[in-house]
Amino acid sequence: MYSVKQKKEVIDFIINNDASLYQAQKKFNINRETIRIWLYKYNHGGVKNLKNSKKYNKYTGQFKVDVVEYMHEHRFSHKKTSIIFMISDYLVKEWDLVYRHEGKDVLLKGNYMKSGRKKNLDSNKKSREELLEEIEQLRMENAYLKKLRALIQKGTKPNNGKK
Repeated sequence: MYSVKQKKEVIDFIINNDASLYQAQKKFNINRETIRIWLYKYNHGGVKNLKNSKKYNKYTGQFKVDVVEYMHEHRFSHKKTSIIFMISDYLVKEWDLVYRHEGKDVLLKGNYMKSGRKKNLDSNKKSREELLEEIEQLRMENAYLKKLRALIQKGTKPNNGKK
């Protein structure tokens, strides 16, 4: 984790020396993508955007929808959107997935994590007997297809029980 002072030092180096990201990467031994993000944050809010947020934020459903719709409207990536709104790109990606797959209303309500996981668990619950029946059905289909392939290779047609 880099301090605001370290980030500002890298940005000042780039600005004052008209240096490239590559030059800054070599001088400070910091990943170029990290420096690119710092520059973007600095250019869109100054030094205050360089601060590391350590507090937990609870975002409203409307805020989540606004972020996702802004991203779609401007055709931004999750990462770029996260920088603009100063939130985790993981959150933006998660909200986008909920918005696309479960809808705007689910994201507005904010209970998508509980309901989404519960639905998946419930839909995947099959009894042992149901699973065994399914396996038996698949085995019969497999055997039929093997016999059909063998008949086709011999050049004869199945008669499907007809004479």
